[in-house]
Amino acid sequence: MLNAYSNIVPKQPLDDRFVWRSSKDGNLTANQAYEFFFPAQQRVDWTAWLWHVCVPPSASFIAWRCFHNKMPTDENLMHAQGLCRSFWL
Repeated sequence: MLNAYSNIVPKQPLDDRFVWRSSKDGNLTANQAYEFFFPAQQRVDWTAWLWHVCVPPSASFIAWRCFHNKMPTDENLMHAQGLCRSFWL
């Protein structure tokens, strides 16, 4: 992680203050903090190939559920409903 502030020794005494290096003026805004911790992701258009006419709808639906972490796995069921491990194990 980058350092958001540094120690600079001035020639004359000045008041202490934090300086945000990622901004032009050294001040931190909420928008800059958000962009720092959550950088922009590349947009992937997976829906074009997922819902393609050549892909069976059942396969598209299963893949969609996997992408959105909505498959009924033991972990997801325990989180959603507080159930115990499945009896299939």
